[in-house]
Parts: sequence; C-alpha cells; structure tokens
Amino acid sequence: MNAPAPPEPPTPPARPAAARAGRFALFREPDFLRIWLAGGFGGTIRWLETLAIGLYTFHETGSPFLVTAMLFARTLPSMLFGAPIGALAARLDRKRLLAAGFAVLTVTGCVLFALAATGRLQLWHVAAGATLSGCGWAMDHPVRRTMLGDAVGNARLAVAMSLDMATIHATRALGPLVGGVLLHWHGIAGIYAIAVVLNGASLLNALGLRRRATSGAPPPVAAGFVRTLSDGLAFARANPLVLAVLTVTVIVNLFGFSYVSIAPVIGEQVLGLDPVGVGIMMATEGFGALVGSLGLATFVRPAWYRPLFSAGAAGFIAMVGLFSFSTWFGTSLSILFFSGLTVAGFAAMQSTLLMHGTPPAMRSRVMGLLSLAIGAAPFGILLVGALSEWLNPARALSVTALAGLISLALAAAAWPVLRQTPPKHP
Repeated sequence: MNAPAPPEPPTPPARPAAARAGRFALFREPDFLRIWLAGGFGGTIRWLETLAIGLYTFHETGSPFLVTAMLFARTLPSMLFGAPIGALAARLDRKRLLAAGFAVLTVTGCVLFALAATGRLQLWHVAAGATLSGCGWAMDHPVRRTMLGDAVGNARLAVAMSLDMATIHATRALGPLVGGVLLHWHGIAGIYAIAVVLNGASLLNALGLRRRATSGAPPPVAAGFVRTLSDGLAFARANPLVLAVLTVTVIVNLFGFSYVSIAPVIGEQVLGLDPVGVGIMMATEGFGALVGSLGLATFVRPAWYRPLFSAGAAGFIAMVGLFSFSTWFGTSLSILFFSGLTVAGFAAMQSTLLMHGTPPAMRSRVMGLLSLAIGAAPFGILLVGALSEWLNPARALSVTALAGLISLALAAAAWPVLRQTPPKHP
C-alpha cells in the first residue's frame, strides 16, 4: 500500500503590491463589466431625474412640499418592496429579475417621453413615473449589487463595491449636470429621452450576462416566500454588526440623504441659481464621492471597514448641517464636496460589511433588508418637506441634521461593534 502523499503547503497570500496591481482587472471580466455598466447607466438616470423632476415640480406648483413628495414617491418602493425582492431573488434567477426591471423602466420612459413631447404630460404622470423608477431602484441592492458580489467573491468584495460606488457617485455628478442642462434647453421631454436610451442600454447589459445568476444555494421548494423573508430577519437579529449597519443606514437615510429633495429649492431660493447652477451644485457632492470611492478602491484595508463606515455616516450628516447655513455658492460647493468624501466611506463600506459577513445563500435577503433600511428615506423626505413649509428649507435641514447626529451617537453607544476593528487573521 502506497503511503499517503504529504499535504500540499498552503498557498501563500498574494503580495500587497500584486493585489493593488490587480484591483482594476475586474473590468476584464465580462459579467462584472455588464453588471457594473447597468449600475452606471441606471445611476445616471436616477440622479438626472431626481434633479429635473424636483425643479419641474417646483416650477409647476411653487410648493417645496410637493417637490419632496415627488422624491417620496420615488423612494417609497425601497421600503415597501426591498426585503420582499431580496427574498424573491434568493429563489429565482437574478438575471431575469434584473432584465425585467430595466424593461419596465425603458417602457415607462417611452410613455413619458411621448406624453411630454406631445404636450399632454401632467403632474400625476410624473409622479407615476417616479414611483415606477423607484421600483427599479428597490432592486439595485438585493439583485444587481448581490450579483456583483457573487461574481467577484469575498477576496475582491471591498474592491468591487468601492468601484461600483465610485461609478454610482460619478453618476451623482454627471446626472445633475446633464439634467440641469437638458431641462434648461429641452424641457422634461429631453430628460425622458435620455432615460429611454440609458435604461435600454442597461437592459441589453442584463440580457448579455453569461451565467445564470442565483445564490448558489437556493432554499428548498418547501421553504415558502414568507419563510425565506423571516430567515433573513432572524439572521440580522442574531448578528450585531448586521443589525448595527442596518440601523445606521436608517438614520443616514432618514436625516441625511433627504437633503437631496430640498436642495434644488435652496439652490434657487437662497443661492439664486438657475437650473444649470443647481445642477453644478448637486454634482459637486457626487464628484467628491467619486474621488473618495476611487481612493477606497486603491487603498482600503479590512481593518478600516468599520471606522470608515461610522465616520462617513457622521461626517455626511454634519456636512448637511453646515450646508443648511451656507448663503454663498462657493461655500456651498466646498461643503458639498467634503460631504461627498464622507459619504463615499459610508456607502462603500455599507454593502461591504453586510456581504463580507453574510453567507452567499443569505446575501439576497440581507441586501433586501438593506433596501428596506434605505426605505426610511421617504419619511425623512416628508419630514423635511413639512418642516420647510413651517420654517424654511434651510432651517428644516438644520433641524434634521442635528437629529441625525444625536441618533448616530445613540447607535454608537448601543452597538460597540461599530467602533471595533475586526481581529487579524493569520
């Protein structure tokens, strides 16, 4: 009998220099590239429409509250459908789900463009279109971003998420710029024309994915939809880090990101800007976030994940508070640029922390819960809108930013895991 072969020595870890050199090699992988492009095109439309619809509504009605109501309609589906979509994505082919979402958005854009081009567009049409666009956005975390993580594996997860967030933040810069120019020169019809083109391109990329995108370990058929959803909730409750990340996400979306709904009104009323100027103002945060995300993709280390997430959340809300007191365009641009730098750490580490500590079979459900947490934004938007009618848009942001910082301090006290660095593995 032959003696058993000695075990092979473990493969040495890649050297840091080699790892850094391969960070952008992900773009040579067709599936990653298609998923990434779909996110980039979808993000451009998302931020382009956010600015354009806000300004269009304000020009039509003169009501800051109705401006925020439009963004409420756009963000509400994340709260209502994020977790159910995550449970559904754990059981079905994610490629088909992604393609179906972009197909609905493309058809919706065609209908709205036809109405706008023929002069028959009404405000309720815009609201309906915003709601359908929100349904597409609700699929981003549990479907598209989960597919992105599955395509690259845990070893490259932080790099993939940082690159994806860099692209999303780039669209936050490009979208408002393009939206302001198009709205100024071509009206709302130009906005919907671009929406048709870019959503159609995202649909083609989704259809071009080569492999079937499922979780790899789907729940058995006997495990019903409700059981799939409840398993995700039970996992989150049992994992302090996951629960802490979801809680901070609720706070940031409730008291921080809601500023996007009222910032165009502040740009016009306080800073005296036209649509192009408002677009430049809103693009500045996206540019700062792009710079921050590219830096993370290049230099991020696992020991930084939690500190970057926590500091990014607090820094972003603090910058929103400072922006509410600015009355000069140049100062506002500087503040929004730094807010982008801070939000880059929060946004990239948000998905990284959740997916890094979650088994692949559970990822869709946890990312669905993330969409549910992001769904707190509609209530923050309504809060800002109501406060704007009572006080004024700028002071409304001051109040919500202060509430956000207090809430983050309470969350940090309740979950010490947010302040801890993970143990080093040999």
